[in-house]
Amino acid sequence: MALIFSLFEGIGIWPVSIQIAVVVLAALILLPFAVLLGLLVYRSATLLLAAAAGLFALGFGGLKETTATARNAVLLPVSAGLSLLVVMLITGVALEMAWSIRSHTNPLSAAMTFLLLEIAAAALAWFLPSAIGKIVR
Repeated sequence: MALIFSLFEGIGIWPVSIQIAVVVLAALILLPFAVLLGLLVYRSATLLLAAAAGLFALGFGGLKETTATARNAVLLPVSAGLSLLVVMLITGVALEMAWSIRSHTNPLSAAMTFLLLEIAAAALAWFLPSAIGKIVR
């Protein structure tokens, strides 16, 4: 949020059309950012549930019929953890890039760049973690 508020620092010296464009773009930036936060919560909950279910399923690993279930119970939290790591990595890199861009450009071009960067980060965070998680399983 501090990143979006930084767009409004010194905005009064710019023409009204640029001020309106920055406000609209700042509102649009919140949508992909909300998707990123939602994915973080989803991946965290998946990791928690997979770990809890895995602990329960490991108790049945000694039987010949349930050995595969116990093996999957170990791999599922690892997969969920890698997916969460990828989402956190994408979010962190996107925020660092956005702060770097903000310090070197005017508010309008920074807002447009933020929007494109957040859309790209949300798309990556949507598709990439499931692909990484499937490598482990």
